[in-house]
Amino acid sequence: MRKNFLKRNLCCLISSLCLTAHTAVAGDLDISYGKWQITFDESSKTVTYVYQDLTLLKKVFVQAVNANGEELKSNDYPNATLKKESISDVFGDGEKYTYIYSGLSGKESLEQVFYFYPSQDYLLTEAFLVSDQQSSCNWIAPIMTKTSSTFLPAEGDNRLLYVPFDNDSFRGYSANPWGISSTSCEVTAIYDVISRQGLCLGSIEHDNWKTGINYGSSSTNRLRSLEVFGGLVDANTNDVRPEKGPAIYHHGSLKGKRIKSPKILVGYFNDWRKGLETIGEATALVTPPLSWQKGTIFAWQSWGGMAEKVNYEGAIDVSDYFKSTLQPQNFHNENGKVYMVLDSYWDNFSEQQLKDFVKHCEANGQIPGIYWTPFSFWGSATDDWDVEGTNGKYKYSDIIITAGGERRKIESYALDPTHPGTLARIDYQVKRFKDWGFKYVKIDFINNGTLEADKFYNPDITTGIQAYNYGMQYFVDACGEDMFIDLSIAPIFPSQYGHARRISCDAWGTIDNSQYMLNSLTFGWWLDRVYPYNDPDHLVFKDCSEGANRIRLTTGAMTGTMLLGDNFSLKGSFPGTQTLRTQAEKVATNADINAVAQLGRSFSPVEGNMSVNFSHFDNNYGVDKIYMLDTKNAFYLVVFNYDTSKTATETVSLSRLGLNEADVKHITELWTGESINLDDGNLKCTVPAGDVRLYRLEKEGWSTGIVTETDSGTDSFNMFISNGSLVMQAPKPVYSASVYSIDGRLHTTQVFSGSQHEETLDINALPEGFYILKATLTSKQTISKKFVK
Repeated sequence: MRKNFLKRNLCCLISSLCLTAHTAVAGDLDISYGKWQITFDESSKTVTYVYQDLTLLKKVFVQAVNANGEELKSNDYPNATLKKESISDVFGDGEKYTYIYSGLSGKESLEQVFYFYPSQDYLLTEAFLVSDQQSSCNWIAPIMTKTSSTFLPAEGDNRLLYVPFDNDSFRGYSANPWGISSTSCEVTAIYDVISRQGLCLGSIEHDNWKTGINYGSSSTNRLRSLEVFGGLVDANTNDVRPEKGPAIYHHGSLKGKRIKSPKILVGYFNDWRKGLETIGEATALVTPPLSWQKGTIFAWQSWGGMAEKVNYEGAIDVSDYFKSTLQPQNFHNENGKVYMVLDSYWDNFSEQQLKDFVKHCEANGQIPGIYWTPFSFWGSATDDWDVEGTNGKYKYSDIIITAGGERRKIESYALDPTHPGTLARIDYQVKRFKDWGFKYVKIDFINNGTLEADKFYNPDITTGIQAYNYGMQYFVDACGEDMFIDLSIAPIFPSQYGHARRISCDAWGTIDNSQYMLNSLTFGWWLDRVYPYNDPDHLVFKDCSEGANRIRLTTGAMTGTMLLGDNFSLKGSFPGTQTLRTQAEKVATNADINAVAQLGRSFSPVEGNMSVNFSHFDNNYGVDKIYMLDTKNAFYLVVFNYDTSKTATETVSLSRLGLNEADVKHITELWTGESINLDDGNLKCTVPAGDVRLYRLEKEGWSTGIVTETDSGTDSFNMFISNGSLVMQAPKPVYSASVYSIDGRLHTTQVFSGSQHEETLDINALPEGFYILKATLTSKQTISKKFVK
């Protein structure tokens, strides 16, 4: 693990060395590159950001806090020079410009760096604190301005996006109207809902710093101040929450002769949604997501219905119920797989029962999963147990981090991610999971690993984010490539340690729970660029109306994973009811809805104005009503009606969605199967009280809503009808096959053993007509062919 940690930093060093000879310029200090101009003001020693003749930020300077606690500002330095270099890195070939500020006696120098690429419309910027001697810094800002600017339309519906640090404590996102000051974590968008224009900024590096974005604005749509800085510590980062335990008011310090800020992406976009997606994609270039090629997650998780009463007989019964009832009725991923996940309190099982549960799931064609909290101690303040896996070498008092000598905690006491006792504990527990046969692990409360501390065991680690990177890389290495890692209560960034991340805090079944989850999806959908999947939490139907259940399931399908959470057992020490099974069979077996979930993609908001306000657990939030997803063959639109008292009618313009009417060949509402006609370029949506509608707008050609990136190799795929069956002969074993009518409605689907090159599909029940077969091979190739019965 340590090798991988050092490897990342080495790659950054190598990238910075890929430079051509440079020249220093002391006179003309303006930068002009593509659509960008950075103009230098000699008198104030500040720069102004101009994009396509639109002034975005005025009189920007850099600032850092040195080891003596002094605030060093670039506009206080007497000397400024400009250095230009050619670069080549993960973003492409480009140019790097560095302003060097020097001449303050006895003080470190400051550098302000800009990166430009001909293939990108955005710029990257960072700052350095530079000294001939060893220095330290716990706060550094590459962007600081106290000068007002206006760049959004005066008549617009202008918003300031707040992004939380993590998903703990039911934190939400907000699209604040102007006239407020706030601090967003890591990322923000300053945008107009109507025109969709927006300035998007965000950290794309998460190796050392917690990044904050302070903004101040006026009600006249004037951005009054902006600070983008590494060194955030406040209640959002859990460092300043005295009710949870001792607080730390200063970020950990970095040391060296050249101390670098986080690298910040800055872009002005015609569509702010594209801007946030671009930040996600740039982040993924710097730290690629964990790879996962085994399909989306369709699952049962025990916490939603069983919680602390999860038991062996009940879990076995749930596995059998999924095998006998839900899986044959389309509840499975694109590879025909379902995960069965034991959440917290799995230690109610004996070790033998855990092994038997794994074997039972595998016999049912399911993948077993489990739960853990790698950076948590759940004892009391005075407990001092032996650390598991260390043979009594360490006590928990040895591995819990402190603030002012007192144990740090959020919900649980926080373990030092760099301590050998914590690492040995990880080795011990992960090995047990793997020996038992589990292939999926949900890890919870891992935001503990990001807390600042008096010190960390490893002296090279001096900040909470460094510690988190260290401990999480160790955990990932211990799990290996076959274990799916789902992050639960976790920071948004760093992101390269999970195949999925729970996008909100706990969400249950009632409509306000779905709204709360959707609050996080409204402004966090783009995180599916940095994680393979977003996780919508368990989908619970208990004690809810059928419309509320459709809403809850739809939130899963449009987020990209399906995790049913009710107690579907009729056996064991804590049985559920047949009613819960009946509810699931009504809403979780819709093949068209499940096909949307199999895309593994998250829907974005159409507007992003959070037009609906609601309360949840005494907190106030906003949420959108209409969401969209554009794919190669089909466009999807979701319209929610959260009001349980009356039907809602929404008229959605195709032009607002970015669609041409001529490109839409057919529209189907997937919950009812109803075919919908356009009305003069508009889609009129009628949604019953407390319900949802999900529309598939098929584009040129044909689409089922299943992504078909590969449609080659059909010459070696043969099919014919024999005795009422469709016979398929393929170059690779056939994994699954589905038959759709020409209008895109699913008629039948079947998952095979995946071992035969020839399979048959019973089509006796199909009426005469034209159909389309979609067959998936074990090679993951998908083949579409038309046939006539």
